[in-house]
Amino acid sequence: MSASRRVEVLGGAGTVCRRGAVVVWLPAGFSSVLATELLEAALTAAATGGGDGLVAALESYGSRSAGFGVVVETEEGLSVALHGRVVLSEDGLERLRGGESTSLVSAEIATTSSVTLRGATDPDQLDRPGSLPFDLRDGAVPGGGVTFWPSGWSSGHQQS
Repeated sequence: MSASRRVEVLGGAGTVCRRGAVVVWLPAGFSSVLATELLEAALTAAATGGGDGLVAALESYGSRSAGFGVVVETEEGLSVALHGRVVLSEDGLERLRGGESTSLVSAEIATTSSVTLRGATDPDQLDRPGSLPFDLRDGAVPGGGVTFWPSGWSSGHQQS
């Protein structure tokens, strides 16, 4: 499926990777080899629809990393898998927090609101300068997290 949500990169430590409908957030110091493997596993899972397939594809990475967040845009909304010190919020309210064990925390989110994924190690992270207000469509950039805006929305304001 083609991605229709805008992805705004937030300031802070870490890396944001996007390829098509898959967005991965990685904390600072994450191995580039492991990052590539994680992204490829997420892309493979996305090709089969996300959901349970996403969790199964990423489960082994929980024991190999300190944390990460993966979001796959699906026909129904967003398929999310979190591990470690990662928080997902919807319209500013915390909805999901990564687990501290090697297992993943996952959810399917059918929403038309903004969804933010960020590292949970720095509570002031969202107030830092460095947000990239453009739509990250493909590639990898430094960032402490991302906000997904529904099509037609930008930085909290609906476009006319």
